[in-house]
Amino acid sequence: MAVTVVHTDEDDGAAEAALTERRRAWQPAVPLVVLHSAQRSLTRPIVQYLNQLAREAPAAPGGHERITVPIPEAQPHKVWHRLLHNQRGAVPDRVIRKNTDAVVCRPRFRLDQW
Repeated sequence: MAVTVVHTDEDDGAAEAALTERRRAWQPAVPLVVLHSAQRSLTRPIVQYLNQLAREAPAAPGGHERITVPIPEAQPHKVWHRLLHNQRGAVPDRVIRKNTDAVVCRPRFRLDQW
C-alpha cells in the first residue's frame, strides 16, 4: 500500500482531493492510505500507522510477516546536486527504525541528465 500524510488545513485538503482524483484516474493496483496530521508532522503519523499495522498483523487474515517501508531517493549525476536533494528521507528513516520493527529500504534512482 502507498501512504501519504496530509495536514488538516484548507490548502492541504484541496491537495488531498487532487491527489485522490489523480490516483483514481491512474487506477493503480496499490491502495492509497491517507494519514492526517494537525501539527504538520510527517514521521509521527507514519510511525503510529506502522505500529498499528504491526499490532493488527497476527489477527489479520494473511497477516504481515515483515513491514517494509521504501523511501525512494533521486540520485543526481553531479555530486554537489546530491547535497541539495534527498535530505528528507534521513529523518523518517531514523525515526521509523527507532520506533518500529519495520524494515526501511532507501532505493536510489539515478538521474543522469539534469
